Amino acid sequence: MTVLVVMSLLAGGIFLLDIWTPPSFNIAILYIFVVLLSFFTSGRRMPLLCGATTIALTIIPAILSESVHLSWSVGVNRAITALVLLITAWLVSDRQTVEARVRDSKELLEIRVEERTAELRAANETLEAEIAPRHAAELALKESQERLERTEAFSLVMVTHVGLDGRWLKVPTRLCDLLGYSESELLDRTFMDVTHPDDVEADWSQC
Repeated sequence: MTVLVVMSLLAGGIFLLDIWTPPSFNIAILYIFVVLLSFFTSGRRMPLLCGATTIALTIIPAILSESVHLSWSVGVNRAITALVLLITAWLVSDRQTVEARVRDSKELLEIRVEERTAELRAANETLEAEIAPRHAAELALKESQERLERTEAFSLVMVTHVGLDGRWLKVPTRLCDLLGYSESELLDRTFMDVTHPDDVEADWSQC
């Protein structure tokens, strides 16, 4: 609104000055500042409307002062001024349109970025919700294994782990010392290899 008031006052002042001065003085060229000010208005068609208005204001004083006897020099001068105002108005309108498109594109990009960020945030929260139980289960399993290892280390009873085929899966150090085998040697054997044949069936029943 402030820009429109300034434009109106400036155009009115130039118009009065143009009427009071001889037509040979090209005061109307000052309307170009009014057209340039239209760049700061919100309407995209305002520069063209302002250009048309200033062109009309350029022609009126020459007609009023010269009446029918309008000299060619004044007419050509006013026509050139009108053409300059028209070109300026078109350039200002084009620049205003380009900046409006850039501004709209930027706003659209910001909206898309916000939407994509929200989608990624939601996906991240979903992934964290899925990972949390698994992580808790892994932590519980690790703690259970550590408790089992501590129990086996301090237990008076040697605990061994044997597969369904009779092969050792895990052997305590004390069993290795007792049998005189290394851990790798026992893991390559079955428990039947170090068990008396009469005790194999009884040992199987305890597995």
